[in-house]
Amino acid sequence: MTVFRVPLVAYGYVVERLRHVPIVGSVLRRGSLVAALLVVGAILAFMLWAATVAPQRVGMADLISGKLSTMQSWIAISGDLSGGDARTTGGYRYVLVDPAVPNATMNVYSDVQLPLGATTISGTFGGPREPAPVGYRWIGTLHADPVFVPEPGPPWASIVMLSGAALLVGAGRVSYPMFFSQAPAGQTARRAKIAVMIRRGPLPEAGDATPAELLVDVGAPVELRIGSGEAQQLRIHSVHTGAEAGELRLLSGAEPALRVRHATDDLTISFKTQEERDTVYAALIADAQVWSREPAPSNLQAAT
Repeated sequence: MTVFRVPLVAYGYVVERLRHVPIVGSVLRRGSLVAALLVVGAILAFMLWAATVAPQRVGMADLISGKLSTMQSWIAISGDLSGGDARTTGGYRYVLVDPAVPNATMNVYSDVQLPLGATTISGTFGGPREPAPVGYRWIGTLHADPVFVPEPGPPWASIVMLSGAALLVGAGRVSYPMFFSQAPAGQTARRAKIAVMIRRGPLPEAGDATPAELLVDVGAPVELRIGSGEAQQLRIHSVHTGAEAGELRLLSGAEPALRVRHATDDLTISFKTQEERDTVYAALIADAQVWSREPAPSNLQAAT
């Protein structure tokens, strides 16, 4: 999993940087709308690509086997071209063969001179379309295009727009530093005063960290003090979903962290050591177990 985290963190770092670029940041803030427009554009581009008339790439073996659809006459075929005799009615006559397919010859008629040797040409196939019996010689006819028309390539416009939509949707769900869940060690709550960094919001950002202090005591709620302000209780609403232990991954390393969720506020708290993180996590869980069996106070907050 560590191998996959590196490109994810790098992607989050790039997105976080781009959010501060005026025009790009505006696009990222409207990522869902722009992604929807890109998807619509990709669908229209694909429909245009699918409706484009182009020759079908076939081989001499396909023609001998009768695999060409009766609805398709415009083909592109490769082989060795020889001849070039001028016809009395104007134009030129060539012979196309495929060294890998014996007993097969394609008479090629063209209004312009064509390059001899190994080549690929496009044109209107004149038959025959019936499969040739094994061992019998097959002779077909083709009226070549004046200029070779290539078969359509992949729908790059649709691919690019869909990729852009996916990147925009992903950009709205990543942050830098990036939080990854991690199972906490079996610590127990103990009395401690722990210096931490606080980031508010569902997606932590590198520049939004605020120094704070957590006060932990056995049998009491964890308290949070930011700056010189008054300490406030930090309580979670659920033992199972109110807090999550993990780490904040940066390009330069990682910080042990806790995510504390509340109906009106989300906090990401980073620590200096995993032991400090696990101590606070154990205290939050212990307090939630007691609190969940008591009537909830009307002025309860996760943090202020």
